[in-house]
Order: sequence, then structure tokens, then C-alpha cells
Amino acid sequence: MAFNFARPTKSVGSKAPKLSVENLIIEFLQQLPQGTVIGSHHIQIDAPQWAYTTYKKRFNPDTFMRKFRGIKNEKTHMLKNAGVSLKEVSVFKGEKSWEIQHIS
Repeated sequence: MAFNFARPTKSVGSKAPKLSVENLIIEFLQQLPQGTVIGSHHIQIDAPQWAYTTYKKRFNPDTFMRKFRGIKNEKTHMLKNAGVSLKEVSVFKGEKSWEIQHIS
């Protein structure tokens, strides 16, 4: 499932976040609709494409995956602060996948 990047959006706010891979992943997840199911390949392919389309920043896809695992396993506070929750589901054969849930 490829995401539509025809009109990428940046975070709106008084202060732009630092463009770290972790912050880019959080922002990417925030923009996905409630109930969207993503797999590892979305983090490695779609998130870097979105980062380049939105901010003209290139990062290695493996870096995105490594940082995503860190956020998911050790820095869950980043997800919570962003109002995002990940529920592990089995949708893609042989690949971990998660359902995006927005917390209010």
C-alpha cells in the first residue's frame, strides 16, 4: 500500500521540531488515518519517501527501521506524547504489522 504524497504536509506550530529521524517517524505516524495498518516495509519505504517529499531530507531506510524499533520498544513516551498508539496485528505474511490508533 503506497501512501499519497501528492500534497505532503508539515507540522504546524510555533516552533518546528528538530528534523531527527525519530521526529520524522512520529510525524509520519501522526498523519496516517486511524486504523491504518502498516508493516515494516512502510517504515523503510514510505516514511523515507515522505520525509524527502516533505522536508527534502534523505535518510537510509534501515535507519528509519532501527529508530522505529527504538521508539516502539524503548521510547514509547514519544508515541504517547504524540497521541499515537501502535497495536500489533498479523496482516502481512512473515512481516510484523501494526494498526495506528490515535489517542485523544
